[in-house]
Amino acid sequence: MLTSKFENILSFIQNKKVLVLTHHLVDVDALASMICFKFLMKELKHDRVYFHCSTLTKSTKEFFSLFSEQFGPFDIKDNLGNLSEFDVLIVLDTNNLNHLIVPDIKESSLLMKPIIFIDHHPTTISTKNNYNLLSIIDDKYNSTSEIVYELITHYIVEIPLPYLYLIAAGIITDTGFFKHANKRVFRSLARLLEKEGNYQEIVNLLDHNKDISEKIAQIKGVQRVKLYRMQDKLVGISHVSNFRAKVAVNLLNLGFDVAIVYSKVKKGNFITARAKKYVCLETGLNLNELLEKISNGRGGGHDGAASVFIEKNLEDKIAELLALIQEILIK
Repeated sequence: MLTSKFENILSFIQNKKVLVLTHHLVDVDALASMICFKFLMKELKHDRVYFHCSTLTKSTKEFFSLFSEQFGPFDIKDNLGNLSEFDVLIVLDTNNLNHLIVPDIKESSLLMKPIIFIDHHPTTISTKNNYNLLSIIDDKYNSTSEIVYELITHYIVEIPLPYLYLIAAGIITDTGFFKHANKRVFRSLARLLEKEGNYQEIVNLLDHNKDISEKIAQIKGVQRVKLYRMQDKLVGISHVSNFRAKVAVNLLNLGFDVAIVYSKVKKGNFITARAKKYVCLETGLNLNELLEKISNGRGGGHDGAASVFIEKNLEDKIAELLALIQEILIK
């Protein structure tokens, strides 16, 4: 199914100039998908495909630095030139155009060109407005790295070790170090490391010591948390300047069933939400859908992990989100 759809993509982009993007604040899965997809396009002799990664998250930067020390440098930003000259846009690891940040993209005609998504997140309002039948969107996969790996293995027998490590890292991180894994994940990882590679080496590349700013954020996140009891479930809301996702996960580890952490920035506010998997399964809670609802489709993520950028009215949006969660948890 994936490969037949991808054959259609390859036919469509033949002799076209293609730009490949991923979401802002690039995580390990997005980075791995971009680099490995670039490798695939090069192997398939598509030389008019250009790649651009925007800002990496702190943890992704640390991983990429260690990875590059071991395997050498990998270029993740091609010289794009005039964006209006591109014929097709391929977007990896998101299907929401609101998550793209590229200089001059709004001023160019690029968003009026065909847009193809390759992603594992549930579709959003933004996707439906820009959907292309060539897109590969399948939320049964736990990471976009898995999708790219399946495409690569269809065309290439021997995958060089650096790309195997990247795909493995993308899978490991996007499953929360296997907290959200399924049988497909373990089968894929077993295939990846069957001939060569060392799982512990990959984990070491992903491991990093908390710096003082992360420790302070974790402590402040706990100090500031407001607790809301909803029958037998506990919801926590807190705010920090950075490390929202890690603070939210820490709140879950402390005993909260749902954690909402927000940050105020110059042009607006970020909201990050996390929920324990059993809560989502038991109650039908879907944080991605709720954040979409309060932001008119600007949210992104999964049922138990999602985030959104809100330009204004933060307090009202938090209250709205809390009310939606309460509606689901108290029945």
